[in-house]
Amino acid sequence: MRRQSLLAFIIILSLFLTVGCQKSEAEIRAELKAEMASETKSAENNAADTNALLGTAKSENDEIVYPYLKSIYPELTPEAFNLNWNLTYSDITREGHLDVAIVDTSGYSAAIFLTSDSGKIEPIKSDEIFTESNTTIEINGDFIIIHGTPHGSGLNGNYIDIAYFDGNKVKLLTHESLYTDYRAGNQSYQEGAGTITLNNGYSDFNYSYQVKSVDANGAEKIISVINLNYAFNPDTAEYERGQIGENFSELDASPSTTSESTSSTSITNDYHQGYDVHVKKDQLYITYHNTGNEEVLLTPIEIDYATPSSFDPSRIYFTTKAKPYQTYYYNLNSMSTVYINDGQYVTDLKDSPYEHFVVLAQLKDGSTVRDVFDDRGQFYCTLGVRLDKDLNNQISLAYETANSDLTLGSMKLTGFENEIVNDTPLSYENYSFVLMPWYTGINQSKLTTNNISFSDNPNNTKITFAVLGTLKNVSITYYGSMDSIGEVENVGDVSNQLINAFALYSSDVSHIKIKGTVDLGEGFTRDVDYVIDTVRDYDQYEILAFE
Repeated sequence: MRRQSLLAFIIILSLFLTVGCQKSEAEIRAELKAEMASETKSAENNAADTNALLGTAKSENDEIVYPYLKSIYPELTPEAFNLNWNLTYSDITREGHLDVAIVDTSGYSAAIFLTSDSGKIEPIKSDEIFTESNTTIEINGDFIIIHGTPHGSGLNGNYIDIAYFDGNKVKLLTHESLYTDYRAGNQSYQEGAGTITLNNGYSDFNYSYQVKSVDANGAEKIISVINLNYAFNPDTAEYERGQIGENFSELDASPSTTSESTSSTSITNDYHQGYDVHVKKDQLYITYHNTGNEEVLLTPIEIDYATPSSFDPSRIYFTTKAKPYQTYYYNLNSMSTVYINDGQYVTDLKDSPYEHFVVLAQLKDGSTVRDVFDDRGQFYCTLGVRLDKDLNNQISLAYETANSDLTLGSMKLTGFENEIVNDTPLSYENYSFVLMPWYTGINQSKLTTNNISFSDNPNNTKITFAVLGTLKNVSITYYGSMDSIGEVENVGDVSNQLINAFALYSSDVSHIKIKGTVDLGEGFTRDVDYVIDTVRDYDQYEILAFE
């Protein structure tokens, strides 16, 4: 490498002497620097030189990081990388070289940390730190500050999590997120407000937080108060927490005002060490094995049944008490509630390719059937009344059978111009039916507009979706809040329409559910059960297309 670099320098210097003053010394140096950078980038395995991340511009860093991410995520395009992936450069490992913290803002994911300490780009081991579209990462001294918002329907607020590189991995120090504001619910809700006061950066700070419940009549009740000091112990790479004022929970017999410092090992509730869940007074409670502490989780709806995930301890699934039954999961990492779909929880799946898929029981034509929904809550397939022991195989066969039936006697779409929607190429002549949320594509003029209104409120907004082909017996149900039973509009058969559903979508939980049936010919049909809300980004939706 040194011979090649020297040869390049001699060649460029010769050109400089030959051409004379046509090129400045600065230009020659720039050319030499570009030549050497090119050699570095073409090194074995696209490895980045240790200095490649150190002291260079962010754009140059991004050009080094992208090929590495591309090798892990083959579908990652330069456009998606530039648009959705936020990179924060800092010396995370404290080895004197720039490292990078990465957030994929296109959806719910986990932070990625990379280092070049060894002379090439490599991952840094890390606890699972969940991120979503609004997550940002800040490096403050030796601490990694993750700024986020709660993920789930009907939830609003802001919180931080704090992480630290302990010499082996990026370790999540705050097992409970520190909220500065929080709200869960609509007509009746829980609301929290907190402050973080830095005494010595994030090595020593005070945290105060108060949560109150507000009923539908506006009556308020304080349900918890937290006043704690967080002091970082570099020997254990943990926070030691001490009470600095009143600490109160409605579950406690009396408030605590002790100021004695207590190590994090004796005060921190850690769900990783096991827990029990149960429903009491229609609310979800958790008891941590490592402390014996019992807490009520912030779920502003009445619950009938709850159970931990069969394999992911961060998720607690629960079904609502009121009909129509709805299933959610509570995420213990982000302290958020995520809506899955209508139906009663049966089980979740852990094995690829169905990881985090959920089976729900639903009443159809007088019988209870088991339907499968993917991790985004969209319908995947129907399993019928009974579940097999080999559930993965049963799902695979059910999905293959349903999709193989689609080509039998089906009429393909005609008259539409092929296009790319949400990075999905659509050759319409290959499909008999397509449903697209928030459609604004080139075929709008070929669709009949159908406006449906659920209220006359002047503050109405709309959810838009396109139906290409025919969807029979269509019903659109509007849910304004978590405790809403739903307002149904029976639309009948819909063919080649752009539908605008007007309503007062006043909270994050507001959504519409579209149901109908696609006639595939020769006696075969396919049910449609599709949810659209005003919270998710467009690219978080799956286009529904039947061949």
